[in-house]
Amino acid sequence: MKLSHLYALTILTPASAFAGLVDITAPELLRLTISPNTVDVTSGEQIVDVTFEFSDNLSGLDFIYLDVNTPSGTYIDTAFAYPDTWSDHLISGDTLGGVLETSFTIPQYSESGDYTYSVYLEDKNNNYSYLGYDDLVSMGFGDQLSVTSTIADTTPPELLGLTISPNVVDVSSGEQIVDVTFEFSDNLS
Repeated sequence: MKLSHLYALTILTPASAFAGLVDITAPELLRLTISPNTVDVTSGEQIVDVTFEFSDNLSGLDFIYLDVNTPSGTYIDTAFAYPDTWSDHLISGDTLGGVLETSFTIPQYSESGDYTYSVYLEDKNNNYSYLGYDDLVSMGFGDQLSVTSTIADTTPPELLGLTISPNVVDVSSGEQIVDVTFEFSDNLS
């Protein structure tokens, strides 16, 4: 007895695969503007606007963000634009090239001095570009971000006490609630 089998296999591929198009190129940052680039947070937090101009060759930008750090290296905030917020941030163009506007906040009592930032761009095919502050400066995008604060909070909060009650729990008959109480002190903010 001879058995024969015939199998059919269907593979779905994007049309671009047949056209010889392969996206292996990361998105490119064409312009970065930070405004204002001097803020005083003595009396309260300040919002800083960020404008990105970008291009991507094929799949389109998926997201972009700018991380902001104090002079001592502490992370402060992120200005970002993701697909679900494009309508709020896209000023012109589309995911293959355009201008996005967003913002970040410098909190009151932040450290005084010149802040640094970095930019991360990723397209829909997971190609990405990370641009550190030195990279941005060499590209001409290193607008100095200077922060002034007559009172800076650079001391972290102090944990004074921690209470867990009850301190023994029997979960053999079901879940139990445990209360955790923190006592802390902070010098300023």
